[in-house]
Amino acid sequence: MLNRSLLLACIVFFIVLIWQLDALNVTIMEARNFATAREMVEQGNYLLPTLNGEYRLQKPPLPTWITAAFAHVFGVKNLFWLRLPAVLIGLLGLFYTMKIHLFLSRSKDEIILTGGILVTSFYFFQMARSGTWDIYAQSFLVMGIYYYSRYFLTAQEKWKNALLFGLCLAASIMSKGPVGLYGLFLPFLIAFHVIYRSNIHSVQFRPLIWSVALSILLSLMWPAYVYFSEAGQAAQAILAKESKNWSTYNIRPFYYYWSFPSQSGIWTLLGAASLAIYIRWRRILRNSSMIRFYFWWTILIIVLLSVIPEKKSRYLLPVLFPMALLISSIVQVDFEKLKIWLRVFVGVTLSVVGIVGIGLIAGLHEALINFSYRPISGSLLVLIAGYGIYMLVAKRNLKLPVYIVAISMILILMFHVRDVCDMLGSRQTVRSFASINSDIRFDGVPMYSIVPVRPEITFHLGRTTPQIGTSSIASLPDQVIIFSFDGIREEWPSDQLEGWDLIWEEQYDENPVYSLKKPNTALRRYVAKMKRIKE
Repeated sequence: MLNRSLLLACIVFFIVLIWQLDALNVTIMEARNFATAREMVEQGNYLLPTLNGEYRLQKPPLPTWITAAFAHVFGVKNLFWLRLPAVLIGLLGLFYTMKIHLFLSRSKDEIILTGGILVTSFYFFQMARSGTWDIYAQSFLVMGIYYYSRYFLTAQEKWKNALLFGLCLAASIMSKGPVGLYGLFLPFLIAFHVIYRSNIHSVQFRPLIWSVALSILLSLMWPAYVYFSEAGQAAQAILAKESKNWSTYNIRPFYYYWSFPSQSGIWTLLGAASLAIYIRWRRILRNSSMIRFYFWWTILIIVLLSVIPEKKSRYLLPVLFPMALLISSIVQVDFEKLKIWLRVFVGVTLSVVGIVGIGLIAGLHEALINFSYRPISGSLLVLIAGYGIYMLVAKRNLKLPVYIVAISMILILMFHVRDVCDMLGSRQTVRSFASINSDIRFDGVPMYSIVPVRPEITFHLGRTTPQIGTSSIASLPDQVIIFSFDGIREEWPSDQLEGWDLIWEEQYDENPVYSLKKPNTALRRYVAKMKRIKE
């Protein structure tokens, strides 16, 4: 029965994640991955990846290899299939989060709720639908954490659990280097061995040592190949730059991450409440090793991430895994004073859901008027929220209303992903570089750029555009396309333009229409077609 329920839940979560998967525009991180995967497929440079013809060695290549495998089968231009691998890996991370909870709690009651909380958490939903490195690194580590926990807390299958742990560890490192180890695994390691030290069975170090050795070997194979290849010097320069970024780039104050519950979206109040409840009633909750473990795992992630000077919001993805586990565990605690506080927070959350439903029905905001299925989804949200509040107040039922919050979020995601994207204009660009692919004026004409080429532009162009210096004009073919920021005449020395005829020059702009008031100028380029004058 449990396996059937888990299977059904995973099918629902999969549908939620793939629903209108191509609705959002490609981000710069995705563009790097997708364009690199395309060049792998077209040029066969799997071991020395390139982006726009230049080495792309900043990140390990496992996510790009997986993306390239899908691109081989389904093509390099279909956004749905390029993003699907990230969805599948994210679904694995979600599934193993539920398995961790089942293993530690030995209870079947809240594992589906754990998955529902995680899949509807704002940042997990966003990252699991984006073809970036983060979801791969963290999901592989969650899988590894499950097998690591089994290795220490069960007496059976030591070699199997150790081997699977080592493979998952290597997969995470090959997805984003040591980032996941520091942000997710190290906090887990500390919390796990402190809280479960008395539960650990007799340790056999030999399988664990061999598994760690295997993960190190697998993780070092690609970097070693790169180091001794023709790209070795470039790799060393990239490594030095990336290492320096940890202390000099995107610096934020220590407390930057302490609003982390907001990354879970609709679960913000319950996430903050769960942490506060543990602190307030820790003497009572200390009897639950599992809840203490989830609490300290969450807190240690934030502390360790806060120590690093470089901070970005997407680095908070690891915290959503233990926080989903903590919320689903706290609502199961049979303690009346705790339940009173939880009812308040769940009631406020359901009220927000109801207000959103009313807003959809009435079109209270101009942006909501054109939403598809607006009256239907709005009515469903009001009914669901009302039923949840009734169960909370009249029946004093706490668990069902929490499930209702998850169900309401799933409804919003299923009905309105594309509506929100359309509201932002994210599927409409001013003048996309992708239109160049169908323009006969560009057929057979080589392209070059005298300014850096953004990954988004490279992705939409579907071809490499080598960057050249202004002194390279003499070696160019007789007919070329040149990209520039402000126009070819403004950026290229006039004396070097002698002997060239400027046929036409136009501006392309990858900015979404809604961002015209604050456009990203890096996504704009003048595109000029030039022809050498023959004497």
